[in-house]
Amino acid sequence: MPRDYLYMSDLMQQAGITTSGDLAFGSLGVDMELKLAQDFSKSSAGLIWVVPVVYGEIFKGKYGDKVVEEAFKEIR
Repeated sequence: MPRDYLYMSDLMQQAGITTSGDLAFGSLGVDMELKLAQDFSKSSAGLIWVVPVVYGEIFKGKYGDKVVEEAFKEIR
């Protein structure tokens, strides 16, 4: 798991923050980000809730007319 995730999780826990938003989910690569998010949520560091907000243009380019259906499937 990337050190950045662990660092941010630790800082958030120290500050009492329990929820965060990823406001550009998919902008670095949908498949890679989804795997990182799943791995993080299953790890002992994943004690915070991260709400993914998909990057619309990236998802539209990948999924076309099925963008809404696929975006909801990806973030569950």
